[in-house]
Amino acid sequence: MIKLTLQKILNFLVDKKFYYILSIIFLLQIREKKPNGKNKLFHSKKGSRVTVLALDSEKYRGDLEALSLSSGLQILCIRQKWYGALMRALYKTNMPRSVNDREYISRSDPLLIDQIQGFMVKFLRILYRILEIDIVTNVNYRYPEDYDWTLASEKINTPYIMLYRECLINTERLKFRVLGRHKEQPLFHGSKIIVHNYICKSLFVESGYCSESKISVCGAVRMDNFIKMINNINLSNKTKKSKKKFILFYYPYSMSLFGKENYDDGVFHYVSNIWDKRKESFRQLHLSIIKMANDNPEIDYIIKPKREAVENKSWEFYQQIVLESKINVSRLNNYSVQPDANVHQLIFESDVVCGLQSSTVLESAIAGKRVVFPLFNDYKNIENFQDFGWKDNLDIFDVAENVDEFESIVNNCFINPTVSDDIQKQRKKLFNKYFDNLEGNAKDCYIDNILSVVED
Repeated sequence: MIKLTLQKILNFLVDKKFYYILSIIFLLQIREKKPNGKNKLFHSKKGSRVTVLALDSEKYRGDLEALSLSSGLQILCIRQKWYGALMRALYKTNMPRSVNDREYISRSDPLLIDQIQGFMVKFLRILYRILEIDIVTNVNYRYPEDYDWTLASEKINTPYIMLYRECLINTERLKFRVLGRHKEQPLFHGSKIIVHNYICKSLFVESGYCSESKISVCGAVRMDNFIKMINNINLSNKTKKSKKKFILFYYPYSMSLFGKENYDDGVFHYVSNIWDKRKESFRQLHLSIIKMANDNPEIDYIIKPKREAVENKSWEFYQQIVLESKINVSRLNNYSVQPDANVHQLIFESDVVCGLQSSTVLESAIAGKRVVFPLFNDYKNIENFQDFGWKDNLDIFDVAENVDEFESIVNNCFINPTVSDDIQKQRKKLFNKYFDNLEGNAKDCYIDNILSVVED
């Protein structure tokens, strides 16, 4: 009811072209991001800083907090739901579901697009003048809510920079899919794209989405503090813990790594063949972890899902397995599910890490942790294994092909938690391939690029 009322108010203000009233409403929704992660309603004085407005503030995963540490930047942010409501008021029943839908509307109804852009130019001139905005950013081209906002920003000489996030492109199918997606998009209308690695840059350039001169490789800002902690010679003293810990970076059984329904890209046909043992492997893994937790009360066993995974339908299957275990998990003081835990803190505190496709596997590896892949039920011998991003690097991890091996390896990790120098060198090389930074100074590269765009 409240959402409907707010939408009606925005619809009215848009229809009447009350730009100043809308600017005041949005001024109250734009927050200043602080280094501690807090959002401040009342903005500090701009001074000589460059002011960045970050669209869709919840998708940066720590980057905004890191950038706010710079004395030369002021980071303001807004949630997508607010400017999304504004775009719905402008598009009305024609609100696009994707950027491609927006481009279709622009071809079939150019007058509507011209009207929307005309409105956004006038609205943003007022809003940006109040806030003294110098740069606007987002994390991806996918969101139609961002498109008109960023396009109008460029038209009023406020540069748009994409801080691209989806940079872990580590299989041939993923490269093919990302390249195809880039090709389907309208050409980049911003001033700069910043990516994590050269694989990502090459796909943008090859697709024709953006010229090479507009793309910079800087690594990942969120990794800076993590890398610095790893490089600190006193790290071991800072991470002393009273109990041994096992961490599973949770993945759903339904991930496309095991196949995907109704999938047909014309090339990678095997993907449509869903692995018939994916549920059983998932069940075996979790029953094994619960059993180990029950048998070893002196060791902590932590399941770390992303928040959205807990809200996904596949989570019901995990809950069903917990019941099947016939162990009262709620009474196990050493077993917990922690969707909101700090990933890097968990890694540093762990003795052994379990995971699959996520970048957390690589982050755990670079931190010198034993990392176990639960590749049960002959997973390595099926076609879907081609989609396992670390398939060519198994020698720098621990691989368990059945439950007995898994439990044996995990127990051995508690006894021998270190890895050899040679393996660690190989891990660093792999990390550098995807994050292009082993010094912990990615933030400096981002700031230099942001400031250079402003100065141009």
